Amino acid sequence: MFGQLKESILSNLEKTYQEKGEKDFKKSFAKYVKVLKENNVLREFNEVYNLLNTMRFENEDIAKEFVEESITHLKSFDLTKVDALKGLTENVVIVNNTINESMDQLVFNQKLSLVDKVKYKTILVKHLTRVVENIASINESIDKINESLADKISKLNEEQVKVLNLFAENNESTINGYYTTLIENTQNMVEETINKADDIIVVKKLLEVRSKLNGMKSQKPSLEVIDNILDLKKSFE
Repeated sequence: MFGQLKESILSNLEKTYQEKGEKDFKKSFAKYVKVLKENNVLREFNEVYNLLNTMRFENEDIAKEFVEESITHLKSFDLTKVDALKGLTENVVIVNNTINESMDQLVFNQKLSLVDKVKYKTILVKHLTRVVENIASINESIDKINESLADKISKLNEEQVKVLNLFAENNESTINGYYTTLIENTQNMVEETINKADDIIVVKKLLEVRSKLNGMKSQKPSLEVIDNILDLKKSFE
């Protein structure tokens, strides 16, 4: 079930960060992002589940319609595609009394009784029409983090996905080769801009950038550093 598997993965990522540190966390997170980006069904499930967890409606009838349409929409996909998430977590967490449990039951449980269907749909509608409190609770903060994470994943460009895949595959030679080529290409763009510039102040700053890039060649590549270089490179395009 998607909701349970997703929560299990997020719980495992948190445990990895606490026990093994940032490096192992980034590798695990990169694998998670790679699976989401490459599987259209998982991306759709991720988006709909996030909407059901974060959205709010003033009108109960609209909320009911949203629940019905969400269930019908997700059931139209090949539900076995969700199994792709199983390889990303060792321990499956319990998601009782959550929005994710309600959706999992309504979408995946083919033997759900009429009474249980009504129960889970009512839980979803009540959540979607909840009253917003002035003081954000811890759970609301977590929801915002999950929403932000989902938003960042959906906005990754092709090059960023390529980098995440490289780190997920964990081939040091390939990562170093990509890193060196990226720096050299960016340096060439900087030098081209220097040749066209006629403002001495701009030229001075560009020379500093080129020098900094040259010094970075001896550094060990990381996701953060590569992302910064990609942003720099994009500014010269």
